[in-house]
Amino acid sequence: MLKKLWILVFLAVSCQATFPFFNPITERLVEYKDAQNTVQQGFLAYPTFSSPLKKRPAVIVFHAFTGRTEFDNGKARDLAKLGYVAFAADTYGKGKAAPDVPGNFAIMGQLLGNRTTILRNRIMSSWNYVKALPFVDTNRIGSIGFCFGGLCTLDLARFNVGLKAAVSFHGTLTDYPGNGTTIDASVQAHHGDEDPHTTNADADAFLVEMRRRNGDWDFTRYAHALHAFTLPGVENWGIPGAKFDPIASNRSWSAMEAFLAEKLFACNSYYRRNSKQLIPQCTDDRSHKILQNSRYQKCLEAGIRKKLPIDFMENLMKQDRIRKAIFENSYAKNGKRLLLEDILFKNFNNYTQRLGKIRLSNWIAVSQLTSIDFLSNLYFYQQLVPSDQIQFIKATRFRFFFLSLAMKCYEEGKRELEYPDGSDIFPNNILRRSPFIEAEHLQKIRTTLIEKLAELKIKQEEFLRLMVLLSCTTALALSDHLSIIGKSIIEDAKTEISSLLMKHSEQQYGVAARIRYVELLSVQSVVDWTHKSMDNVQCLYDLKRTDNKKLEGYLYKFE
Repeated sequence: MLKKLWILVFLAVSCQATFPFFNPITERLVEYKDAQNTVQQGFLAYPTFSSPLKKRPAVIVFHAFTGRTEFDNGKARDLAKLGYVAFAADTYGKGKAAPDVPGNFAIMGQLLGNRTTILRNRIMSSWNYVKALPFVDTNRIGSIGFCFGGLCTLDLARFNVGLKAAVSFHGTLTDYPGNGTTIDASVQAHHGDEDPHTTNADADAFLVEMRRRNGDWDFTRYAHALHAFTLPGVENWGIPGAKFDPIASNRSWSAMEAFLAEKLFACNSYYRRNSKQLIPQCTDDRSHKILQNSRYQKCLEAGIRKKLPIDFMENLMKQDRIRKAIFENSYAKNGKRLLLEDILFKNFNNYTQRLGKIRLSNWIAVSQLTSIDFLSNLYFYQQLVPSDQIQFIKATRFRFFFLSLAMKCYEEGKRELEYPDGSDIFPNNILRRSPFIEAEHLQKIRTTLIEKLAELKIKQEEFLRLMVLLSCTTALALSDHLSIIGKSIIEDAKTEISSLLMKHSEQQYGVAARIRYVELLSVQSVVDWTHKSMDNVQCLYDLKRTDNKKLEGYLYKFE
């Protein structure tokens, strides 16, 4: 027992290396230098992607008078979760930030006094660092800044170096000395209406500047908001006229998300408006092609994805209840040899009410039909082109069926796989038909997966998360015919579901969360063994079938 525990601890510690989808965000501290060789230390965060289709948009985060803190790192993580390469810059220099407010005000004052030289160099070194990252699209870089950082982000916009979008939160709005040119970057500024540090007179002067520069700008004032309204706890720092305002903070961040999506993910808003209407439909049973130059396709190529819905678990549980109800009470009324393409694209009414016992072939049919219905309702499935939809279902439907049937039997206290009416999963004549099939092996197939679930004492909510995660893992491992975009869509979904499962484990098991996570992932090998064993039995049962590929597109097995 102790040996097993140590093995699990070892696996948990090495989990991130073993399973690269474990952490959806990659982050690290980095050093870089300005033109005077001042060492700066920034915080880099970006989505963990194994094979990005194209370079990603980036956002630079400029800190407040405090120097770069965990607040700025957190904002970089939040941006990375939205799909950006995010970089929390350091304009003070590595280790230069003071431990107190007066000390940091002194550093900020020195930089503001050298705004056109030292501060400009520090801003530009941050810009150059991000621009040089090999996975950043240099035509899609934005910046945001808080307080003093708001001035930095606006100055970077004023430099006209190729910045696409700049967002200032309660920033210093004073114009840059001697710079009266137009401004190429789109600008968004958020201002507290009762800010005594950057006053409404300063705000009005800023708007005059934006009009003079003929810029593309948004400007929002927040009622009753003071200075530094996005910084939690700032009212306790002894700074008069500064106070955190959760309403203004949330509203301004939401506005920034939409603004950056518009400017850096040019088709984001288009995708959100039209993804349901633009889902590619199968109009040609032979090719299932869509126009490669369609706007929808360009959205996918740019990395736009339908994010994990807020109500994902609620919808997942609902779909599973529907699947169970149909599985337990319905009959598959369409005939044998029904092609997957017909099921997925021709909208057949596949079920009728079941009365009494049905034949094994129909149990196999209804189990797969309900599995296909469930899988095709997953939030990422409709982003796949029809050919990828077929490959996803081909790779996952049998394993999904075995796992869901095992969970049903486990919940009902049964020790063997069987259908709702008590029917065996194997034909009655299986041992008579093939002398190569052993009764002991059939019994092992009936029991092994249920025993694994019982060993884990798995609960329904973690089971549903795991079932979707394993479906994504299986599709990526087995389907060599997925398109590059299809693989990327499923990889992104796998990352999100993996993170969701880990968070659930943390909530339920605390410090043992990683051990539980590894234990749950071990179900994959048992599912794979069950599927392979069933496949082998199928081949031995029907020795007349010499070409395994002959039936791979059809619905039934044990025909």
